[in-house]
Parts: sequence; structure tokens; C-alpha cells
Amino acid sequence: MNTDNEEFFENNTFKINKLVSKILILMNLLAPLFAVLSYFKIFQIERRFIILSEILIFPFSVITLILVYGFNFPNFKENHPETYENIQHSAKYFGLLGTSYILALLGINAHIGIYIGYSLIVFLSCLYYDVKLTMFLAAVNYIAMIFSQYGKSLNRFKEGITYGASPLADCIAFSAGFTIEFIFVVLIAYSMTKKNKKTLHSAIERNEKLEQTQLDFMKFVPLVLKKHEIVTGFHVEHTVQYVRMLCNKLKSEGYYKEELTKKNIELFSAAANLHDIGKIYIPDHILMKPGKFTPQEFEMMKKHPEIGCEIIQAMPKIYNEEFNKVAAQMALCHHERYDGTGYPNKLKGNEIPLCARIMAVADVTDALLSYRPYKPAFSIEKTMKIIEEGKGTQFEPVIADAIIQLKDEIKKYAEERAASEKDLIIKETHWREQERESLLRGQTVSE
Repeated sequence: MNTDNEEFFENNTFKINKLVSKILILMNLLAPLFAVLSYFKIFQIERRFIILSEILIFPFSVITLILVYGFNFPNFKENHPETYENIQHSAKYFGLLGTSYILALLGINAHIGIYIGYSLIVFLSCLYYDVKLTMFLAAVNYIAMIFSQYGKSLNRFKEGITYGASPLADCIAFSAGFTIEFIFVVLIAYSMTKKNKKTLHSAIERNEKLEQTQLDFMKFVPLVLKKHEIVTGFHVEHTVQYVRMLCNKLKSEGYYKEELTKKNIELFSAAANLHDIGKIYIPDHILMKPGKFTPQEFEMMKKHPEIGCEIIQAMPKIYNEEFNKVAAQMALCHHERYDGTGYPNKLKGNEIPLCARIMAVADVTDALLSYRPYKPAFSIEKTMKIIEEGKGTQFEPVIADAIIQLKDEIKKYAEERAASEKDLIIKETHWREQERESLLRGQTVSE
């Protein structure tokens, strides 16, 4: 089963466990209700039976409540996922079996008619989309019904209201009709559970494929950027990998474990493809300039975060709009500095979204390690020294520490691509210089 399926069914188990726990809590009202009805002689229920009912119902409801809610807090779920899953699984069985047991107990009373209740538990189990659970509950409820019916027949026989020659005959008479009805209930419940689970699996998988296709489509962006301006295209490809490495490293070190879920790491990595999309607005002669920017050119370059954010906000909604939000934050804020001296909005510290704080480190790391027309590629040692010096000013310290700890992986990734990419950048830079000179002479490139 894939991750999204597992997450859906885990969340569904918790939701239905909550429903079952509420049913058990409400059952605590039965004893006072019986007492009131007996007082007004609507029912003839012995006081000791009422007290016994409450004594048995109360602990079941409390234990189920503890199992369902007592361990449902983020830190426990994140740090002990298997234990949490086992607790919810236990709560599922405990709650349903407890309800069945309580109904069987109530059904022993000669004046309480409980038949449809057993079917309701079976149908309730269908909400878990678990065929084995449904069939197990059906068998348990049927056995509980037989024993409960026999106890009822004994009590009816004592009160002289039996319909058979003996308690056993009375029990068989009532159980026979119930058995036929219960078979139909089981068949319907089995079909519902099996069909609904299959339908859900299919729907989740279709949705998952659609969402993955949407995210995969973002890989098309670096290719488009390469055709527009090769340096930015390579840069985007690299930062996608660095963002993913950083997210996994931070999570493994215990930072931002609630935010850096598997799903969010995938979103952050995919969104990195768009962080420099605003550079399509910047003229080529500025992007590919081999020397230092003039103040006017730098002001033009500083517009790309806001332009990128505007482009992303105009995109169709992807991943229930979660992707669009992350991508827009990353594009707009990846040049903000941790000390509040960045641009465009001079955000400071945690005012900068986490995705953009991670992107900022990935962005500078690649800019330093990669060849540019205006500078050579820096060594890994020099790059990491600059990152270290930027801790607390340009970068969030724990994120800077994470990239430094990834030094060997980063170095390997950068070195594998350095030579081939440098040659391509030099070739395109030369071609663009020829193009510029030709245009200044009033010629086309082909001429």
C-alpha cells in the first residue's frame, strides 16, 4: 500500500474510533434512562441490573477514550508511529468488541429487546473498510447474540413469559429467525466493505497519480529555462537536489519534524523548480553579463522574486493549492536574509517561510559551487566557509549547519556535473556574445 493510502486509512481509523468512543460514552446514559423508565413503570428493570450495567459500561468507555485520544498528539505520532498505529488498531477492536459485549449484557434482560443492535455493530465496522474486521465482528456478534438470547430465555422462563417448553426451546425459536436476518446483514456488510475499499483505493491512486503528474511537470521548468538562459536552467536543477538533501538532513537531525513530512519534502523539492521563474523577465544581456552589475542592472535583477511570485499566483491550482503556496513563498522570499537585510521585503528570522529559508541556503550553495561567466566555480571548502560565515546573518544557523554536514554529498553531486556544464555555458556565452555583436552591426546571427 502506498503512503497516501496508508495515511488515508490511518486517519479514517482514528475518525471512526472517535465515533465508537462517543457511542460508548453515550451508553453511560442508559443506566439513568433505565432508572427513570423503571420509576415510571414503563420498563420493569431490576435496580441491580441497572447498577451492573453502569459498572460495566463505564470502564469500557473510559479505556476506549484513553486509547483513542490519550496518545493522539503530534510529537508522539511523529516519534513513535508504529506504537501509535498499534494503539489505534487496539482501540478499534476494543471499542467494537466492548460495544458488542455491552449489547449482549443488556440483551439478557427479559424486558429489553436488542436484535438490530448486533447488526449496527457489523455495519459500523464497515466504516473501517476492513473486510477481515467486518467478518470477525459478524462472527463475534452472532455468538454474543446466541449467548445473550439464551440468558434472556432463562430470565423469561423465570418470569413465566417464555414461548417454548424450556429456555433452550425459547432460545432456539428466537435465534432461528435472527440467524436468517443476520446472514443477510453479513452478506450486505461484506459486499459494502469490499466494494467501498476497492473504490477508495482506486480513487486515491487516481488522485495520487494526478498530483504526482502535476509535480513531475515542474521538472519541465529547468529545461525551458535552459533554452532561455542556460545558467539559470542548470542552477534550478541543482537547487532542487540541494533542497531535498537539506530537508531530509534537517528532519534526521530532529529539526522541523512536524513541517518536514514526506509530503512536504516532495512539495518543497518540486517548488524549487520555480524559485527563479521570475528571471524570464530579466533581459538576457543582464542575466549573462560576464562582469559586475551596475546599480541599475542590480535593481532590475532584484525584481525577479516578485515577478516569479506573480507568475506562480497565476498558475492553475496544484496539489489542492498547497504547491502554489509553497512555490510562491519560495520564489518571493529566497533572497530574504535571516537578519532582515535581504530583499524584497526585509523579512527577518521566522518571518521568512521555512521553505524559503531552506531555499536561500541551497541557492547560495549552488551559486558558489558552480561556474558562471563572471566567476570560476568555488571549491567545496571555500563554499562551506562562506556558508559558515553567513550563519545567523544571511542564513538560519541550523540550516547552514545542515548543508555543511552534507559537504561530501554536495561535493560529489557538484563534481559529477561541473565539467560538462561549464563547457555548455562557455559555448552559449560565446554564441550570445556573437549574437550581440552581430545585432550591433545590424546583422542577424546567421549573417
